[in-house]
Amino acid sequence: MKKKLPFNQEIYLPEYFSDTVARAFEKEFEQRILYWDFRNVLDEKVKMQIEILLNEIVKSIKNKEERRNGYLLPLKCLFCYTEKME
Repeated sequence: MKKKLPFNQEIYLPEYFSDTVARAFEKEFEQRILYWDFRNVLDEKVKMQIEILLNEIVKSIKNKEERRNGYLLPLKCLFCYTEKME
């Protein structure tokens, strides 16, 4: 079984996901939750877990407001917190 490597790049959600999903971010007024920088030094397990959660949230939560306020913002806060811990 091949081990999946975590992100090691900066991503912008509208460019990272396919057309339908990307269009859901067009009118997002808070741009900071659209940029995710996985280049920073973080524990590889944490990177992998955040990557998995990010993909699942974006693909499965269809309500834009719920996805933004209930999932993406808290995940972004966790991500920023883990960056500061390193």
